[in-house]
Amino acid sequence: MKNKVNDLKKCNILGKVKIISRKGYYLTEEFGEIVKKDRIPEDISDVFPATPTLEDTIIFNSIGNIVELNHYCSILFNPVWEYPIWTKYNNQFDPEAMKNAGQYNQLMWKYDIKGKLLEWDGITYDEEINKGQIYQYDTNGNMVWYDVFNAGMNLDFRYKYKYNGNVIERDQYFLGGMNNGDLYHKILDAYDTNSNLIKVEEYQVTNEEGIKTTHYLAKRIYKYDILGNLIECDRYREELGDEQNLGKIIYKYDTKNNLIENAEYDYALTYIKRQSAYNYENFDKEGNWLKCTIVFNAYEEKTGKDGVILIGSTEKVRTLTYVIERKIEYYE
Repeated sequence: MKNKVNDLKKCNILGKVKIISRKGYYLTEEFGEIVKKDRIPEDISDVFPATPTLEDTIIFNSIGNIVELNHYCSILFNPVWEYPIWTKYNNQFDPEAMKNAGQYNQLMWKYDIKGKLLEWDGITYDEEINKGQIYQYDTNGNMVWYDVFNAGMNLDFRYKYKYNGNVIERDQYFLGGMNNGDLYHKILDAYDTNSNLIKVEEYQVTNEEGIKTTHYLAKRIYKYDILGNLIECDRYREELGDEQNLGKIIYKYDTKNNLIENAEYDYALTYIKRQSAYNYENFDKEGNWLKCTIVFNAYEEKTGKDGVILIGSTEKVRTLTYVIERKIEYYE
């Protein structure tokens, strides 16, 4: 299950890239002309999140792993589905930690001489340096645990790893406070023989009067094509004691392995909920795109004259166009 692919490869970026600068903006029509906007127009903000545009610079080391990210808007997260270039696909970054990452205008990753990630740190807008996470490995190079720090530089959680064939169990423990050392959350990650993540199961662990109980929370199942591209994601969650199917996401790619469409459907693929189409322009000499235009479409279920929802029937209700431009520098 060991995957030695570097960050550039994971993000389908070609060549020995040193720096990528990204700038994003929305397109809208005003008085018959297409204009650029920093935020989503108010008339469609009920469907799409009114986030600032993307603007950042990502720096890679000579072996293709990210070492620094500088961003210049009030949030870190990219509002479009592009493989987040700063996100590790081996689950080293968890939601609890990344909730705090948006307060930083700079993130830094540190590695050992073998290329294993040791920690990432963040620099706040007040130029304070805070730890994000630190990682510990065994003599075989497998991760043993990693610690997650909160915004106040205090330890929040520890994730401990257990290995069982193609399944990795990540157990989340509280660090500090009344619940110090208590098991809180359990995640089971299953991989195929190509180190692709194929299933994630999440459980909550409660401890009442000394009795530990494990509760099923959610599950995601992933499928890939022969090139290793993610092509399908099925999502489930627990609701009132039963497992509810939340629907399916389908991904499509061009011949260069660039994402060209992702669409969210109901679990039976009878109607579409959301869809995004990607068009790439201005490729550089290495074959990396320099401009991508994304068209987001949101749909709602149709209703009949009597106001009753027509099962399996939807109509497009909102469209949003977003553009990302990139400048790429390479190692000589």
